[in-house]
Amino acid sequence: NPSDATAAGNYTVTVTSDNGCTDDTTVVVTINDLQVITISNDTAVCAGSGELTFTGMPAGGAWSGASTTGSFIPNTAGTFTIYYNVTSESNCSSQDSIVVTVNELPVVTLVPAGPYCSTDGVDNLSATPAGGVWSGGSTDGTFDPSVGAGNYNVTYTYTDGNGCTADSTITITVTDQVVVDMTPAGPFCAGDEAVTLNATPAGVVWSGASTTGTFDPTTAGSYTVY
Repeated sequence: NPSDATAAGNYTVTVTSDNGCTDDTTVVVTINDLQVITISNDTAVCAGSGELTFTGMPAGGAWSGASTTGSFIPNTAGTFTIYYNVTSESNCSSQDSIVVTVNELPVVTLVPAGPYCSTDGVDNLSATPAGGVWSGGSTDGTFDPSVGAGNYNVTYTYTDGNGCTADSTITITVTDQVVVDMTPAGPFCAGDEAVTLNATPAGVVWSGASTTGTFDPTTAGSYTVY
């Protein structure tokens, strides 16, 4: 069996028949060296990062496993093995492999905040995981509505132990404090006709002695309308 040969050289094969007759011949066994393969190193990346392109030497080999082209797009977290196989002119095959570890992105949660009036006090924003970086409308995890009316984007960015980064952004709305002006009414005599009260801006909500914006002075007394 040529596969039993451990080194190249001449081997004598002796055959003995059932009748006890023997004969021998010489077999020349040539052992070809396996092809030396050099490929890219194992690597770890973050899910969603750019396409990876690997190299294999000598050129002309075949890729298999998680890639049949020598390139790989790490869209999904997990461990993936890519093989590179080269067959020499003497029909000897060699194979090496690359292990690609794709790490999941961290899950970042930034709790919505607002809307605020420009006269409101400073508010603490909330985000997880702890240890991230604030940017945009807040650099320290607080928001001060006194910056004035407008829309402000706040971003929270977190990088985990694998070097994978994710972020979350919210838009905070600040409006100016509404100035309400109500025209004084009265005094009235008991039994006067109902009157329409006046206030700006339009769309205010009435309360107190009137919930409709009209006042009927049926009974003597002092009344407050908001």
